[in-house]
Amino acid sequence: MWKWIILGIALALLILVIQIRTYRNRKKIESESKMIMDEIHKRSEQYAVASKRYTDERYIRHDIWEQREYLDGSDLSAQEVVRLVMERKLAYATEKDVRCIINIDLNTYADQFADWSLQDIVSLLTNLLNNAIESCLRIENVEDRIIRLSYGQGDSGHILCIENAKPSNIHPLEQGMITSKEDSEQHGYGTRIIQEVIDEHGGDIRYYDKGNCFVSVVRLS
Repeated sequence: MWKWIILGIALALLILVIQIRTYRNRKKIESESKMIMDEIHKRSEQYAVASKRYTDERYIRHDIWEQREYLDGSDLSAQEVVRLVMERKLAYATEKDVRCIINIDLNTYADQFADWSLQDIVSLLTNLLNNAIESCLRIENVEDRIIRLSYGQGDSGHILCIENAKPSNIHPLEQGMITSKEDSEQHGYGTRIIQEVIDEHGGDIRYYDKGNCFVSVVRLS
């Protein structure tokens, strides 16, 4: 009888040891798993920060050249910056065999930006016009390269309409307005910059793809 009692106690102790080891192993695995997950989370956060810094750096670099061209060493009013940007961009378009049809009184139009920062004016106008010119330059037949600019007063604010020719097989809206430039690492932020500037000033922008032309309609309050 004592034999069976001793055997039972030994078996119980063996089971207890196995359970203790299993518990310890499980805790060790859980601890290691937590350490791994913590490290993954930490690395993910570091990657997100690094990615944002890289994106912000490219974002700033995208705009800085235009800012330097129009604002460095100058003491211009908002109205003068508007006229300067429009005149230079349209002159560049003409050099590239892009025909520009302008239905805008620049003096009247420039007055709408009197309270804007010069940086916002340059960011908005240069990116809008760069996009329009870039689109036209993809068209092989120079006779079809056309940009039309018009400006007027609507019920809810001032309306700027930019209509530019484009290849009929390219659809920016379907591509999420992503750049088609070869150097996409340095470009592709124009639409984002336009939207942020317009949002900051309480306006809105709408895009329309009409096959062989693309229309950007900007409303400024």
